[in-house]
Amino acid sequence: MQNPQTRRKRFARLVRIGGLLIGLLFIISLRTFGAPILSDRLITSPPAPCFSGNGTFSVPIRYYLGNDPTRWHENLQGNLCLQPPSLHTLHTESVDPVLLYATFFGGGGRDEGWAIAADAHGNTYITGITFSTEFFSSTPPSVDDRNVFVARINGDGRLGYLTILGGISGEEGNAIGVDMFGNTYVAGQTFSPDFPVLNAWQPHFAGYEDAYVLKLDPEGRLVWSTFIGGTWAEEINDIYVDAAGNVYAAGEVYSDDFPLLNPWQSQTYGLEDEDAFISIFNANGQLVYSTYIAAEQRDQIFRITVGPDGYIYATGMTSSPSFPTINPLQAEYGGGWDDAFVLKFDPWNNQMLYSTFLGGIDRDEGWGIAVDQEGNAYVTGRTNSPNFPLVRPWQSYFGGGDYDAFLAKIGPQGNTLLFSTFIGGSGTDEGWGLAMDTGGHVYITGRTQSPNGFPLRNALQPYYGGGEADGFLLIADEAGNLLQASFLGGIEKDIGWRLVVDKDWVVHITGATDSPDFPTRASLHPYLGNTDAFVGRAGLIPTPTPTPTPTPFASRTIGPEGGVLWMTYPGHLTLLKVPPAGVSTSTAFTLTYDSRPDAQGDLQGLSHFFRLEAGGPVTPPLGLEVGFYETRGIIADTIDLYRLSGTLWLTEGITVTGRYVGYIEAYVDRLGVYGLLGRTNRLYLPLVLRQQ
Repeated sequence: MQNPQTRRKRFARLVRIGGLLIGLLFIISLRTFGAPILSDRLITSPPAPCFSGNGTFSVPIRYYLGNDPTRWHENLQGNLCLQPPSLHTLHTESVDPVLLYATFFGGGGRDEGWAIAADAHGNTYITGITFSTEFFSSTPPSVDDRNVFVARINGDGRLGYLTILGGISGEEGNAIGVDMFGNTYVAGQTFSPDFPVLNAWQPHFAGYEDAYVLKLDPEGRLVWSTFIGGTWAEEINDIYVDAAGNVYAAGEVYSDDFPLLNPWQSQTYGLEDEDAFISIFNANGQLVYSTYIAAEQRDQIFRITVGPDGYIYATGMTSSPSFPTINPLQAEYGGGWDDAFVLKFDPWNNQMLYSTFLGGIDRDEGWGIAVDQEGNAYVTGRTNSPNFPLVRPWQSYFGGGDYDAFLAKIGPQGNTLLFSTFIGGSGTDEGWGLAMDTGGHVYITGRTQSPNGFPLRNALQPYYGGGEADGFLLIADEAGNLLQASFLGGIEKDIGWRLVVDKDWVVHITGATDSPDFPTRASLHPYLGNTDAFVGRAGLIPTPTPTPTPTPFASRTIGPEGGVLWMTYPGHLTLLKVPPAGVSTSTAFTLTYDSRPDAQGDLQGLSHFFRLEAGGPVTPPLGLEVGFYETRGIIADTIDLYRLSGTLWLTEGITVTGRYVGYIEAYVDRLGVYGLLGRTNRLYLPLVLRQQ
């Protein structure tokens, strides 16, 4: 589980949260196809009971409990209620309301979501733990302890599948990923010798606690499942799954005989303190690489990713002053209980490219990492070091409480700190998850106990909900400028654990809440619990792209024989074709980039706006060819060519003759201002959530 305050040496049986708590998974999806929001209000009320007129739908549920396949249940069906869609609407003062749906998810016991992934179709994948003896099934098998659940939530908010796995002694789902084919990969740790294995690289439970990795097909059926571990204890804290299904796993190990394969480091430091490790499985579940990364005291990798360059990037914590550093920005251990570290590693050539401490005189830990196209690493976590290294911070002081969150940007070579800042107010603030979109925006979620002083900007929820803590969602650009920061929570304790951003720049976020006033709509079933997990989908408009400098333009005189006029600027091509007899005499044509914000009413632009002008009369049609390199978060199949008429963008007078990836061909019947626009899943800010 992610919370380090509950992490202890595994010399005794762990139950991380005492008492029987009812848990559910709470899913929020915020999508807008309306005009920019100026002021909004969230109206909440309890979900309606499942009356017969509401309708139901069935969902496949699979149980893999124990290692006897004859006792596995692969064809159970759960019936889910479809609640009326009219209870909860995000009202705006613009043209159309923004629809919000939210659903509880779980059984009669405690259920928590701990990790999240998303695919190219906007589906959300989640894993965590369940104590429920029933889970949408009227005839479930027996459940002995906490088990792992895996679920896909379709883009429309319906449950795609639910799979539950476990043995006699308890296990945890810490990490999840999905490949390009819709296969899901889950990893964590288990205390159960009979944890379900199939086509396993290591079929036997080796010690007190083993790590595991498993693969499910797109329908949630088990494809392979394997232990990985030695004679003592191991945990996988995070995985990265590439498009081909290779699984990069990282975590911590107590065992001196942990499985290694072509290791960069094979030395261990005894059972008293953890060692970090990295292991790689191929899509068939075979181990292809495994190494320790450790020193004489506690070393743990909490998060791992793979950059566009194919190298592994990881962050975590170390209590070892002799932790291996290579080309570091900080060569010396900062002090205190632990320092964060950041590393870049090439497993295929068995080479550490850089490794550096990141910390001050007290505790510092890295809990989120992402990498941009240039190889810059962005890291978040928590620190209570007043001298934590800072560069160009937007908050230059430690805010207070036990910890502040932080955001740091490290250059591609590892020896340059490009940006670093505290994030926090008067109470405790912690960053637990970090992700990036293709536009260079950095997203962080975590926990705050700071009703005062937390840095808010363009907030979804500008008020502290109350209780012990709120979650938060924060967005910065690649230069470290704060774009948006918001509380996320109700009247009790709330926390944001993990998030991911899909190709359309939709943020999928998960966490936990004790707040009964966390909003719901069209719930799959009524509210049942106390501590609930939640998953949200939210979209946020990025900063408009500035006008290229100098402003691109092209001009040419074209005669009755016809001709072409074209211009390019980074990522864009525009070509005007004047047909023969399009003009009766030589005429000057001008094609000019037209500077406009991407947000245009209910449409979102590609920063591709242009003006067509001519020095004389023109006989239509005129040909246009427009190319673009990236969709900038717009849903690809909604991109179209529009003409500006007054304040409206219209397709009238435009005949599209060809649509290709990154390219549109069309005829137009007049000159004027044109643009490439489409629909987006993002919300326009500012957005204000509050109880009625």
